Amino acid sequence: MSTLMDNFNELAVYIHRKTVENQGITINLERLEPTTGYMVGTSCNERRIKLSEFTPDDVYKFIKEKLGRLLFRQYFIGTWISNDTVYLDISHRFVNKEIAIIAGKQQHQICLWDLADQKEIYWLAEDDLQLLINHGVI
Repeated sequence: MSTLMDNFNELAVYIHRKTVENQGITINLERLEPTTGYMVGTSCNERRIKLSEFTPDDVYKFIKEKLGRLLFRQYFIGTWISNDTVYLDISHRFVNKEIAIIAGKQQHQICLWDLADQKEIYWLAEDDLQLLINHGVI
C-alpha cells in the first residue's frame, strides 16, 4: 500500500522529468494538467534552482513545503526553465483573462501564462518592463 508521501515522490519524479523534457509543466496534486485558462503566480512562493543541480528531490521538498496551499484544487505547481535556471512556483488557474490580470496585479506579478496559446501575457508597458529588467528587479 502506497502512502501519500510515496505519491508525492512519484509526482516529484514526474514533474522533474517533464520540466527537463518540455521546459516546464503546470500540474496539481491530482495530476491535472490544464490546457486552457490563465495561470497567475502567487506571492512569495517562487524557488529558483540551477538546471545542472535540479533533482526530483527539489520538487519533492517544494511540494512538502507548500502542501497547505497545494491541497486546494485551484492551485498548481508551475515549472519553467529560463537561462539555465529552473523556476518552481505555485500558480492559481483562472478561466477569465480579465480576472486573472486583476489577480496577477494583486499578487505583484508582471504577467500571466496563457495555457491555450502557451505564452506569457504582460500588462506593463514595454518601457516599464525594460526598466525593471535593467534594474535587476526581474
